[in-house]
Amino acid sequence: MPVLNPEIMKLKLIFCLLGPIVTSSCIKDYLGNPKNCHNCPEVGLSIEMYTADLEGIVGSRTVVFDGAIWTIIPVLSGTTSHYEVWSSTDGFDWANRESNLPTTSSTDAIVRGQFAVYERLAVYEKKIWLFTEFDGVLNTADGMTWNRVSSSPIEGSFLSNIAVFDNKMFAYIDKGTPLTKNIYSITDGITWNLETEDIFGERLHRWGGNLFAYEAYLYFIGGFVPEIFQTTNEIWRSANGIDWELVPQSPDTERENSEVIETVFFHQVTSYDNKVFITGGLRSELGDTGTNVMYYSEDMTTWYRYDGSGNEILLSMSEHAAVVFEEQLLLIGGNSYNICDDPLFDPPSKHSVWTIEKLPQFQKT
Repeated sequence: MPVLNPEIMKLKLIFCLLGPIVTSSCIKDYLGNPKNCHNCPEVGLSIEMYTADLEGIVGSRTVVFDGAIWTIIPVLSGTTSHYEVWSSTDGFDWANRESNLPTTSSTDAIVRGQFAVYERLAVYEKKIWLFTEFDGVLNTADGMTWNRVSSSPIEGSFLSNIAVFDNKMFAYIDKGTPLTKNIYSITDGITWNLETEDIFGERLHRWGGNLFAYEAYLYFIGGFVPEIFQTTNEIWRSANGIDWELVPQSPDTERENSEVIETVFFHQVTSYDNKVFITGGLRSELGDTGTNVMYYSEDMTTWYRYDGSGNEILLSMSEHAAVVFEEQLLLIGGNSYNICDDPLFDPPSKHSVWTIEKLPQFQKT
């Protein structure tokens, strides 16, 4: 088990889902061990922050595969760039794996930690698939030996991550001018099949939303709407990838922390412990206002907010990786915006790893 960041070694944040929220000006006021709590449900979570020995990890290029976490990082070399393949068995210690990935013609968005505009990873049919906008499609069965499936570019731009649903890989791709609202699927790495041309109906399209498969539906959550220069909190779903409907949000009136989710883009959506978690993202249309808000839901309609009621339980983050690994939800890397004035909580954000773990049952008092 890695050693806690020395500056926060004594900070262990124990909180209760749906339970009362303690207030304070900053995370540093929380010291101590798990203890009995009033009005808490039977399941709580522990949040801890560690430091990884790798930066440049973003969600769209990170997957869990064959007992490890894998990430692809494009690195500039002169006037070109190449891909580095890294893996980890804990999210903290990373190994650079030798691979036969080719030099890429993509030289944009390769600064470590920036949003990956041109690459997407997905796990499908017992392989990792790498989709690029310029260098075609590759896959691997071991993470190191990559096979070129297609040399053809997608002739468009990825506006979401790739989600696996109904035995297909789905993506929100813009292939036209004016901008389109198209959902495509692919199974062979060669042919993108148009599923729908108008995912959001009469509503405008959006960038940086999250495509997410959960139970019987494919969901699209949030995004930035460039036509009106605003972010959105809309949740859309489809049972087949073709027909989409807007999901109403219904806050629990008996819980103060139940609300309609914030408008957000470049966030992450993950299923953990029979709940769906929305973590981080950007709220400002200028892209300069990050959030540390975490929402969770069991039905995708009633959402509960957990951000410590103003406490910096999590550093604000966006474009990070959110993966479930070894019975923990790990939030890794990305970009971070620290709204707490204490310099203690301004570590190199691209190295941060947050572990979110379900705790044993609490004894109500």
